[in-house]
Amino acid sequence: RDYILGFIFYKYLSERMNMYANEILREDGITYHDIKENTKDGKAILAAIKEQALIKLGYFLKPSELFSEIAKRGNRNVDHEKGETKSNFILEDLAKILSNIEQSTMGTDSEDDFDHLFEDLDLTSTKLGRTEKEKNEVISKVLAHLDKIDFRLYDSLSLDEQNCSKLQAQHVDKPVTKDLLNECSNCYRTFSSNCCCFQF
Repeated sequence: RDYILGFIFYKYLSERMNMYANEILREDGITYHDIKENTKDGKAILAAIKEQALIKLGYFLKPSELFSEIAKRGNRNVDHEKGETKSNFILEDLAKILSNIEQSTMGTDSEDDFDHLFEDLDLTSTKLGRTEKEKNEVISKVLAHLDKIDFRLYDSLSLDEQNCSKLQAQHVDKPVTKDLLNECSNCYRTFSSNCCCFQF
């Protein structure tokens, strides 16, 4: 359950970041995913978005670090016999991304809220599997399931308007904190089996 909670939080932060960045980029006629991160223009755009995101949201994620992107990579079919060189191994990158979220807040007002935020997500634990491949498969499957959940951020910013009791992030200008997420009693306190987060 600690893993589920952590990944739900990561997904929520990602979707909120993506929504906010798209709002900033609307006048430019592009989306956050359109940004080419390794180009000069792309880096300049990301720097500008990061500056605003740290003020508005309290953290920052690049397009390639978003939950949906990692979930897709982890569940990508790779046919080595056909000479495909891309990998679906995501554990190292995922650990780095979770660390980057925390590090992005250093020196900001939200630093304390994000300190050790994902410390319970031990991606090296043998509970996930005996080998790195097994661990990667388990995590990838979990991310794939969670990726199907619609957090309805554009509607009410709640996890599920039927089963979850108010993940009160309607306050878009309010930085995300652990306390804010704890307001969803079903998902974040009781881990009810009826909660939308566990309807895989």
